[in-house]
Amino acid sequence: MRPGDKLVNKIIMIGGFMQQYITHVSFGYDSHAFCNTKDTLVLGGCRINHIGLKGVSDADVLIHAVVDAILSGVLRKSIGEVFREDDPENYNRNSMEFLHYCRDLLTQNNTSIVNIDCTIICETPKISQYSHEMCKNISNALDIETSKVFVKGKTRDGLDNIDCIICYSVVGLCKK
Repeated sequence: MRPGDKLVNKIIMIGGFMQQYITHVSFGYDSHAFCNTKDTLVLGGCRINHIGLKGVSDADVLIHAVVDAILSGVLRKSIGEVFREDDPENYNRNSMEFLHYCRDLLTQNNTSIVNIDCTIICETPKISQYSHEMCKNISNALDIETSKVFVKGKTRDGLDNIDCIICYSVVGLCKK
């Protein structure tokens, strides 16, 4: 292959894009067990008529995974280090406030989000019917385009009886 070949030009263009825009890829994780005393599940800022999750705040496992990834990429800290469980201010706190903190942190550090990709693992509820609203909620809280956020659901296909929701998040960040 020689410069000028379509494949070589495509590789050069992709490589240039990644060098120019993505300066850091960060990973976030969270999980919460179901809680029989809560009758509302909060996921991605959506209130869902489903058994809720145990947690100090509203236990929004999706938002927590996104915040964990952003904090890791910008501060090199986890969500538990910044929003401590033993801090009374975080008791029953709306997790969207954590995203607002991240939005301000990104601005202060002259960093922007290239994309956010999240996977929620649970048997119920089915995520597909809520994913668009979750993307909108996250993008609005971070003041980014909705097209930069993707949320998908997966099941464990009955491989275990773990009664919880798990979420993974990958965030591409770039210095302005």
